[in-house]
Parts: sequence; structure tokens; C-alpha cells
Amino acid sequence: MPLTVSSAVYDLLERRRSTLPDSVGLAIVSDESEEYRDRLSILGKNGLLGLILVITVLGIFLRPAVAFWVSAGIAIAFCGSFFLISMLGVSINMISLFAFILVLGIAVDDAVVVGEAIFYHRRSDNRLEAAIVGTREVLTPVTFAVLTTIIAFIPLALVPGITGKFFRNIPLIVIPVLVLSLVESVFILPAHLRHVGRTKLRGRKGRRRSLNPFRRLGRLSSASPSGSSGSLPRACRR
Repeated sequence: MPLTVSSAVYDLLERRRSTLPDSVGLAIVSDESEEYRDRLSILGKNGLLGLILVITVLGIFLRPAVAFWVSAGIAIAFCGSFFLISMLGVSINMISLFAFILVLGIAVDDAVVVGEAIFYHRRSDNRLEAAIVGTREVLTPVTFAVLTTIIAFIPLALVPGITGKFFRNIPLIVIPVLVLSLVESVFILPAHLRHVGRTKLRGRKGRRRSLNPFRRLGRLSSASPSGSSGSLPRACRR
């Protein structure tokens, strides 16, 4: 790890400075570990911010349980990619960290789409059927969205020469993350959402209730206090 090597060098310099005469000094001319540390910080902050936004938005518009399992799926896809990239011979460096930052905003899409589709079909009492129907409904577009993204990154793995050895780290990280995210969204996420309680989407008169809280708020604000148009000012009716 670059951070471990940097710390070892600084410790070595501190020990050697005490053995040198006053006229001789040791100093660090260039330390690229600072950029590595900054990129790690960016990855952590973006990942945390993305999880907070996913949990907040899905918790408001859908349900907190759906938001939790969608966010857990994103974390599982990234954790699983670390086992795959070690087998592919990819190390954690500046370019691989850039690839993780790049794919961070892409991997969340399929889980959100599948989760919303399953949530929409939760009107029925059969939760297993809702999970199957919702997944099948968006399976084709989600799969092709991931495949087109993978195809877009494949040319980076075919760049020849020394430059290609650097750029090949990007597709070797992006592609495993996308594949794991797709597998988790299609096979694991529906099984988790199947155990989430049934969603009541119908009102007292059997009409379908809107999933959008802002739309419901707009209907409440547009309604008059007395429930009729008689409460409006006479000048407005003219």
C-alpha cells in the first residue's frame, strides 16, 4: 500500500536525522501518497453521500426497507469486486481508485430500477409474485443498460503498449462491479424485497393512491378549507 510505504519512509527519515550532523539534512522532495490519500477521501465521501441520498430519496418515495436493501446491494457489489480484482491482478492505485469513483454513480441505477418496479407491484397480497413480476418487467432494459456500459469500457482493455497496462485497470474494475451489481439486483434484491410487508396503495374508495408525496401535498394545498369552491373570494370567481 502506498500509504504504508510513505509512513515507513517518514519513520526512517526521523530515525536517520538524529544520527546525522547538523550540516546534513534529509527532506521529502515529492510525496505522491498525498494524492493517493486525497483520492481515497473522495471515494469515501462520494460513497457515503451516495448511500445517504439513496436511502433518503427511496425512503421518502418508496419505503425505508426498500431503501435499506437497495443500499445494501450497492455495498455488496463493491465489496465483492475486491475479491475479483485481486484474482485479475489489479492493485489499489491511483487509476483503480479513479475507476471506483467512476463506477460509483453507475452501479446504483439497476438496483434502484428493480427495487421501484417490485415496490409498484406490491399492491397484491402475493409478495413472491410481486417480486417475480417486478423483476421480469425491468430485466431486459436493466440488463442491456449494463451490457452497453460494459461494451463502452472494453476498448480500454485493448490499448497496446505501456499505456494499455495503465488503462486496463479501469475496465477490470468497472466491469466486475457492474456484473456483481446486476447479479445482486436481479437475483438477491428481489429475494430481500419479497419479505418486506405489503404496501397499501389504495384509498378508501378503491382508487390508486399516488406514490409521490409532493403530488399528494399539492392536492392538499389546492383543496379549499370548506371543501367547496364557495370559500374562494368573489373577486377570484369573477
